[in-house]
Amino acid sequence: MRLLEDVRTPEEGRLMCENRGSGIDAMLAALRSAGLPAPRFVDRVATFEVTFLTPPPVEPSCTSARHRADRREDVLALLRVRGEMTRGEVAAALGLSGATARRGLAQLRVDGLVEATTIERSPRTRYRLTGARRPAHDHEHEQDP
Repeated sequence: MRLLEDVRTPEEGRLMCENRGSGIDAMLAALRSAGLPAPRFVDRVATFEVTFLTPPPVEPSCTSARHRADRREDVLALLRVRGEMTRGEVAAALGLSGATARRGLAQLRVDGLVEATTIERSPRTRYRLTGARRPAHDHEHEQDP
């Protein structure tokens, strides 16, 4: 690996490898900022394996009104990190019942914070943040009319 750090590709002149771990540092920082657990690394002679772990379910709050508001914030945070998700995926990720996820997504749609990606009502319908609440990187490639 140390030799390849100084070897450039003939076509592009780029280094064959950098072997400094900066990509891993950037990935760990992104996971931390998203509130996700650190991955598991397995480094073997011929392979390098990264396993991304599922975050633990969020513990429910004490009071029911606060609990509902917190769960909506949890749904928004989840969609901010993962992008489009089905109602079932939201329920599984947050440890909610299907009915609770459905009600929460419905209220977020009424509030204008979440939108469905299809018109039909189906368990396969995916939900995403509306334009005002999408992550900044979603807008990088958009052009003004």
